[in-house]
Amino acid sequence: MRVEFSNGNGKRIFISEVNNVDEAISDMSDYMEDHRFNAIHMKARQLDGEWKIDVGSWTEFFYVSDYKDKDVDELKEALVEYNKYLQF
Repeated sequence: MRVEFSNGNGKRIFISEVNNVDEAISDMSDYMEDHRFNAIHMKARQLDGEWKIDVGSWTEFFYVSDYKDKDVDELKEALVEYNKYLQF
């Protein structure tokens, strides 16, 4: 799977190439931490051939592409767990 970040200007930045959903979530979390961004939620929307990951910013998103069918359910489950972690 390929993980990218889209900044406020819509420019995509390559983050990583990962083998599974857990690595993708971890790399997105690391990227946010490195850039001092705190996600208020993590929601996914399936587009043509990729997932758009909303982390609570109006203009910045992550994109996950080159995934397998089995990864879809894993991604949904991982986002539910991630959002449980964010609740306080």
